[in-house]
Amino acid sequence: MKKTIFMLMLVAVGLCASPTDASAQFDLSRALNSLLGGGEETTEPAKSPYTLMAESAPQPSKLTGVWLYNSAAVEYLGTNPLADVALSQLEGYALAELRGAGVVPGYFGLTLRRNGVAYLSHEDDIFEGRYTYTAADASVIIEATVNNIPMSLSGYIKQSGTRMEVLIDAADAMALFQHLFPEYKTNSMVVSADSAIRTFGDIFIAVRFTR
Repeated sequence: MKKTIFMLMLVAVGLCASPTDASAQFDLSRALNSLLGGGEETTEPAKSPYTLMAESAPQPSKLTGVWLYNSAAVEYLGTNPLADVALSQLEGYALAELRGAGVVPGYFGLTLRRNGVAYLSHEDDIFEGRYTYTAADASVIIEATVNNIPMSLSGYIKQSGTRMEVLIDAADAMALFQHLFPEYKTNSMVVSADSAIRTFGDIFIAVRFTR
């Protein structure tokens, strides 16, 4: 079971920084050129990403059933344009690492019940937890206990047809990872990811599912 949880935490932590020296690979001048070189006037969106998620929030009945892992990505919902560029570059390195670790479509399944019970399955392991979904703003809280350690992750849900995206607050994921695996606190990947999360904020790990 701990192996399953470890791989799922890699989805969260690995998407913010690669085990390689991602900070060195990030080309700051290229990021600045992409931000400043266009010369076109930009305007702020009329509505924030949080407002848009609330307006398109699915009804609870749409979430129930069996979902299979499809992919993962970083979603930045803040307003710092440099963060968006930096994370998009780091994401490419991290996704390659996840594929190398065997985290591919169908790697694990997620079953959501109407009574708020959730089951995460991987090979012969079945992990039970609970989720609280609020349709008013599309927010979700995921709670469970692993090895007698309580877990809590907050975030948002997007759903349309046969696709669902669970956005997990990267700060929550990082705190949980460090709590479950204190031996990795000094790991370069974890240190780099933690720094990005603290610096930019509004970073979410988007775990995507299909039916």
